[in-house]
Amino acid sequence: MPSRFIVGIDLGTSNCALAYVDREDGKHSKPNVASIPQYGPGTAIEEPSLLPSFLYLLPPGDAAFNAQQFGTAPGRLAGSYARAQTAYQPERVISSAKSWLCHSAVDREANILPWGSTDVTEQERLSPVAVSALFLSHLRAAFNAQIAANENEFLEHQEIVLTVPASFDEAAQRLTLAAAQNAGLTNVRLLEEPQAAFYHWLEANSLRETLYRERPALAEQRSVVLICDIGGGTTDFSLFEVAPGVAGSSPIKRLAVSEHILLGGDNIDLALAYEIEPQLLNAAGRKLTPRQWMHLVHAARSLKERVLGGEAPLDSQEQFFVSVPAEGQSLFAQPITGSITHARAVEIVLEGFFPFVQSDASPLQQGEGLAEWGLPFASDSAITRHLAYFLRGTNLLQGRQVDAILCNGGTLTPAFLRERLCQVIAAWQQGEMPVELQTTGTDVAVALGAAYYGTLLRDKEQRIEAGYARSLYLELHSDIGEAARQLLCVVPQGTPANERSMLREQPLELLVGRPVRFQLFHSTSRPEDRPGQLVAFEAERFHALPPLQTVVAAGAAGRGVQEETRTVFLEAVVSETGLLTFELVEAEAEQPKRWQLEFNLRATGGRGEPSEVAEVDRKVVDACERMIGAIFGKAKSNATAITPKKLIPALEAEIGSSRDQWSTALLRALWTSLERGITRRGRSLSHETSWLHLAGWCLRPGYGAPLDEWRMDQAWRAFELGLAFPKESTAVVQWWIFWRRIAGGLDQQRQQLLWGKALKQVGRKGTEVPELFRLLGSLERVAQAEKEALGALLIERLSTRRVTGIEPYIWALGRLGSRVPLYGSAHQVVAPAIAARWFECFAEQDWTQGDYGHLNAAFSQMLRRTDDRARDVSEEIRRSALQKMERSGATTEQLTVVREYVPFELTDQVRLFGDALPAGLRLSTSAT
Repeated sequence: MPSRFIVGIDLGTSNCALAYVDREDGKHSKPNVASIPQYGPGTAIEEPSLLPSFLYLLPPGDAAFNAQQFGTAPGRLAGSYARAQTAYQPERVISSAKSWLCHSAVDREANILPWGSTDVTEQERLSPVAVSALFLSHLRAAFNAQIAANENEFLEHQEIVLTVPASFDEAAQRLTLAAAQNAGLTNVRLLEEPQAAFYHWLEANSLRETLYRERPALAEQRSVVLICDIGGGTTDFSLFEVAPGVAGSSPIKRLAVSEHILLGGDNIDLALAYEIEPQLLNAAGRKLTPRQWMHLVHAARSLKERVLGGEAPLDSQEQFFVSVPAEGQSLFAQPITGSITHARAVEIVLEGFFPFVQSDASPLQQGEGLAEWGLPFASDSAITRHLAYFLRGTNLLQGRQVDAILCNGGTLTPAFLRERLCQVIAAWQQGEMPVELQTTGTDVAVALGAAYYGTLLRDKEQRIEAGYARSLYLELHSDIGEAARQLLCVVPQGTPANERSMLREQPLELLVGRPVRFQLFHSTSRPEDRPGQLVAFEAERFHALPPLQTVVAAGAAGRGVQEETRTVFLEAVVSETGLLTFELVEAEAEQPKRWQLEFNLRATGGRGEPSEVAEVDRKVVDACERMIGAIFGKAKSNATAITPKKLIPALEAEIGSSRDQWSTALLRALWTSLERGITRRGRSLSHETSWLHLAGWCLRPGYGAPLDEWRMDQAWRAFELGLAFPKESTAVVQWWIFWRRIAGGLDQQRQQLLWGKALKQVGRKGTEVPELFRLLGSLERVAQAEKEALGALLIERLSTRRVTGIEPYIWALGRLGSRVPLYGSAHQVVAPAIAARWFECFAEQDWTQGDYGHLNAAFSQMLRRTDDRARDVSEEIRRSALQKMERSGATTEQLTVVREYVPFELTDQVRLFGDALPAGLRLSTSAT
């Protein structure tokens, strides 16, 4: 039985909105906007049509609000009151959660928000998915209280259309659905936001009549409509084609969508804040603290809304003042104040975000882009350059022009910004201005359009022909190198729902009991590619997705089957809900088995470019496996003269190169034989030390190669088994080295277990070895409080008069306090105040004596500039440290990374890791 209501939800970066259609009102019922009860800026309950996408974490013990009546958990308040708190307690407010959903460099299901806050505990933090779920829970409670007449009409029982940016990839879409499920909403279909905005306009207007009135010639030709959707966090462009025909019946086809551009109103807030900040700095040039900066950004947001929402002339010299609280010892310190004129604010917006550019312009590559809030904002803030690049890159216009434009999103509410966009486009097409499709209520247009779209699904009326927004490709591995990388088109752009694509021309061999992994790429600029077509890899046109993977258990193929292979085909289908699903289908079977592939959304370890897997010489691997099997096999072999101690030299001789030169593919291949002998390393002390040494070498750094997560599951058995010779110092040393080498592949839970076990050995005679501290310093995923406690212990050890034998303590301290983690998330680094305190403990120490010279390297890590205020130490500490390091013989490189922002490079990775990385392995850090 169909639900009574069709509900559209706009889960926006800045605001959420809820609209619905009541079927009982008849076939031509109109979408309505629902009010959303919430606490206003004061303590009164208000019922506006928008829910600001801000979440306030109430301080412990604050029971002044009943958050549960709005569907959120105790102590968490969403909406207007939460937004207002950014002016008072900004570090307890979470904003821009939607932008985090598409930030593939972090674990979006980990508790990382509010980013950089020192006011909330680890236990209070929330994941981007959890925050999004709380907003949806609030909307659910509002609908159930305001609209539903009984339980059958509760939101969780209605048909829901939830909108997402057109540029959201498969991972971000799945995480959005996960948030909906966490909020109890399961009957959910996804719709692209630009389409929803277009549907809202189409519901009230005739597209053909509007275009004919302005452009009579379009009655005989296909016309192009551009949707520009610029909200608080993202910029989306979509192109649509309208075929000529009778008014009201012309089909509309979506041609292309842009790549994800993390650029919107939030960036304007930051730009205004940067403009004002120099006025707030004291004579010494001290930067604002993270808390002051949050206050300034909030003030800049309010200023932006007053400037863009007002009616003053663009060149008005009206002065706007903003204040941020002073910080220091005095309880009566006056706030510090800056100002900006209306005209200057308008100039920043127009010239910084909507400048006139040539039609062949491309976004400027200016490094990493803004690092504020930990988000990877677009490196070029000029939206018009991104638009020019999009239109040129689609290859679809081919001499045609943009005939009409529909502007949506809060950023484009001001008429002068929409006019500027039209002027820029007109300059690209010989002065021909596109027709602006005027709309009202842009703040709720997406929700209304989503609800209207839901009625078209039910009533089978004509809809926009959209299909899948991107083309998807499977990477084919090659040992020839980067230039020869090839991709196989799996799903072409525009593939309609329920159409299956099976690659029968590319059969695959599936090994039972072993994981399979496929690396996919997507592109929005190759609509001409067809399924099965081979194309050359181009870094600028193809973007990696999380890998697809599955494991076919032996039981699925029949009991007792060993090393069985199955021939399978890869099949893809776009579901009615808008999601793409992949399956492996058994070939040549009357009733073929199917194995579903899942996207790995929680990959452990640093982010690397999707890795090529070079072919290895099977004969060499087989010979090496025989050597390893002779020592760690089921039965001891007397047929070889190789002893455990001589195994590595023998392997080097067989392979023909030193172990430093072994490729990642070869190392992981050798692990297969070592894993089989994991329980037989206890045959002797030399067996155990040899196994630990070689296994750690083959698995290092624990991530970066396909299926490394699966290998970490295998390696964890060693932890559960423990040492066979726990009282032998050589075994103990190799034990800690083994875990240090693969630490990056261990998730947080396993790192905490390893940390606890290692920490118990600190202070114990015979077990506290230097490698123990190197391991502890390498565990980046443990809680900050535990890192701080260990740092205090290390400083205590270093406070003795010894000047030698202390290098391991210094190395570990540098890793514990590093501003840029090697593989962990940036939110897991210790607070900058802690790193500053650790420096002050050594400020009077002579760094030129003995091992104290290593402090230069340690503090170049701990005080490294990141341009992320949540991680950077104060300028006073930075200046003091630079002076100390210069006097202590620091290298030019060590001084440079403290003085200015320098991207993290391979040499930095090796230095932090402590060993050479496998040949050919390319990693990138979680945050730079």
